[in-house]
Amino acid sequence: MNHVELMADFVMRGLAAGLVPESVAANVRGVVSIPVQDAPRRILYAAWPKAASPAASAFVALLREGMDNSLGN
Repeated sequence: MNHVELMADFVMRGLAAGLVPESVAANVRGVVSIPVQDAPRRILYAAWPKAASPAASAFVALLREGMDNSLGN
């Protein structure tokens, strides 16, 4: 499920269990959260046209900067 709030609602109603980031789990009231070691990672992709608009190009630059920062480059 890709919609975190919907997953949290299902969990609160006893209809599911879910894996969410710690920051999300901390804000879901009435459920028990347990830290998971070696949890699966999600891979996200971005796509844009070769002739991107200035706004799209700026957004891609921010994505690249964020990835560089998260990888310690």
